[in-house]
Order: sequence, then C-alpha cells, then structure tokens
Amino acid sequence: MSERIERVRVTNRNAFLLSDMHDGVPYEFPPGVTVTIPVEAAAHMFGWPAEEQEMHLYMARRYGWNQPHHYKADDNGLMLWQKNTRNIILSVEQYEMRRVQMPNAPIPAEEAAEAPDVIGLNIDPPAPRRTVVGRRKRGTGKPRKQVLRPRVPQSPPSSTSEPVSFETPSD
Repeated sequence: MSERIERVRVTNRNAFLLSDMHDGVPYEFPPGVTVTIPVEAAAHMFGWPAEEQEMHLYMARRYGWNQPHHYKADDNGLMLWQKNTRNIILSVEQYEMRRVQMPNAPIPAEEAAEAPDVIGLNIDPPAPRRTVVGRRKRGTGKPRKQVLRPRVPQSPPSSTSEPVSFETPSD
C-alpha cells in the first residue's frame, strides 16, 4: 500500500510580488515563478479547492482587491480584481510514497544480521556495564553550595575611633 500526498503549485503571472502567511510560515510568490505549497496553505490563501469564480472572489477579499478602484473595467471589459485573480494559476501535484527496490541500495537494519560479514561489521557489541548501587564516588556530581554566614563583631563599638575587628564563627 502506498501513501499519496497532494501539493498545490501556484504560479503568479502578475507583475508584482504576492506574499502571504499560513500557520506562522511566510510564503512569497514572485512574478513568473512557480511555488509548491501544502494543500492547507492553498485553502487558507486562495480558497482552494472550489469553483474558479468562488476562488477569485475569495482572493479579491483576502488581498484587498475588492476596493472601489479595483472595479474599474479596462478595454477588454475585465475589472482589475478579475485580472489580478486570473493571473494566479493553481494546479495540483500528487506524490506517491512507496518502497523502491534497487540493487545498489543499502541493506535494511532488519536484514543486516543475515548479511555476510565482510569486514567484521556484524560483531555483537559488548554487554553494557551494570549500574552499581551504593555510595557515590568523590568528585562526581554537583559541587556543594558554600554557605555564607554573616560576620559578627567581637565587642560592641566603643566611643573611641578604634577599628572594629570581625570574627567568623566556628562550626
């Protein structure tokens, strides 16, 4: 059984760059370049899949081509928004994912045990060391935090101008 994947090819035949975003991913469609995008992004940006007229109306609203100056008709009778939306071409690509047998393909891991041992690659690795339960060795693990204790003056300050000496308490 094979899995099928669909992608949508978008070609911008307008004279300007079209940029949009879906699911936090920015997409840019330069003029004259075909860009392949996921189906979900095409549905979000272009209203795909739908009838052509519905998609054109969706794109006109999304990209702001529904303003009054976009409704002016040219010599052919097409309005500007219709011209812009018709210049965006959408087509579908389908991919099929399946396993392909090739003579020079590497041997899968499941079959590697039955493969001939050419260079000694099928030698079993040594058994893992057992964990020893008990006391930790010194010098491994996190170092202990040093506890800071406040210094205490030896005697109360006198009225003379002698310097006060501090003594650290002993444990």
